[in-house]
Amino acid sequence: MSMTQQLHQRLPAKSVRFRPSRPVARQHQGSAHLSRRPLSRRTTVCQAAVLDAAPAETEAESAPEDSSELPEKSAQDLNDELYLEFNDLLTEGSKEFETGDTIMGVVTHTDKRGAYVDVGGKMSAFIQTDDITLGPLQKASQILAPGMKRQFMVTSKRMDDASFLSIKSLELDLVWQRAKQMQELKATIPVSIESQQRAGFLCKFDDLPSLTAFLPMSHAPEAIKNVEITGQKLDVKIIDCLRENSRLIVSNRAARSSDAVKNYKVGQVVEAVIRSIQPYGAFLELEGNNPGLLHISNVSQDRVSRMDSVMNIGDKIRAMVIMNENGGARLSLSTKALEPQAGDMLRNPGLVYEKAEEMAALFRERTQAATTSQDDPFASQGSTSESMDS
Repeated sequence: MSMTQQLHQRLPAKSVRFRPSRPVARQHQGSAHLSRRPLSRRTTVCQAAVLDAAPAETEAESAPEDSSELPEKSAQDLNDELYLEFNDLLTEGSKEFETGDTIMGVVTHTDKRGAYVDVGGKMSAFIQTDDITLGPLQKASQILAPGMKRQFMVTSKRMDDASFLSIKSLELDLVWQRAKQMQELKATIPVSIESQQRAGFLCKFDDLPSLTAFLPMSHAPEAIKNVEITGQKLDVKIIDCLRENSRLIVSNRAARSSDAVKNYKVGQVVEAVIRSIQPYGAFLELEGNNPGLLHISNVSQDRVSRMDSVMNIGDKIRAMVIMNENGGARLSLSTKALEPQAGDMLRNPGLVYEKAEEMAALFRERTQAATTSQDDPFASQGSTSESMDS
């Protein structure tokens, strides 16, 4: 910047106007000539201009600074702050989802492949038509519509943070929860036989869509084990339900036996087969595949030291029901109550089985008499007084 421009910037509005002088020297034909204007005049004008500008400079320097004003920030500082604020806004708007998360989303539009879902932030999400429902579906628009807000499950993610969603997975979780409830309630459920496997049958539920259950051969009706039963309906109970391993096992035997077990009465004689022998007793299988327990203390009126000294696995016996609790869940049996003489089960079990109905009838009579005397304590006194009068 020339000296003239500097002076113009520094001079106040009413300061002496400075007119630039002619060049000090001009070059003509290689020789220098001095200006005709006297040098002293130019110097005087410059000095006057500087003197007039000096007070303005002094006033500016002497003016006190306003302590309330904050120092101005540089352009770089402002840019950095704006960038940080913008990045914070983006971070707040973005959401990190993992596979298996349940999230809320809004359907934006549908096409022949599925539906696009706004899940917030910078993520994009898509749900394929096959993942919308458990049942058959032709088009996504049959169930989903733009603006619809609902829950989705994240099933997978791509490298570009795009997510694939599913409604079917959420519905399947609910179906498994329902299956678990039916197991706990010991509910009887109808199923259809889909196919026969080496060890059993694959079944489909009428009330639990998309679930396939396994019916072991040992829990199937004896009449259907050697015939074609595809499509046949059976009543079953769920005996094993584990969502994590997709394990679902049903039993027709349990469904058939539940009503029979409930109807067993104390004092009733039943036929059974020894299925397992333990130190404390034997587990029996009754008619209809109903389980029962014969405790070692209920085998004979004489002392029994070892169960396997009296019975063997596979033996067919007759026993009497002495307890039926929890709808057949606890069924206790006895051969001790059927002995004509103490120790007959150890000496001659065949005699005990032959006299089983006769001994059971005597047991019921004694039980009825004991119940009557408890209900009417004066009944026995009345009968005693009658005998004394006679």
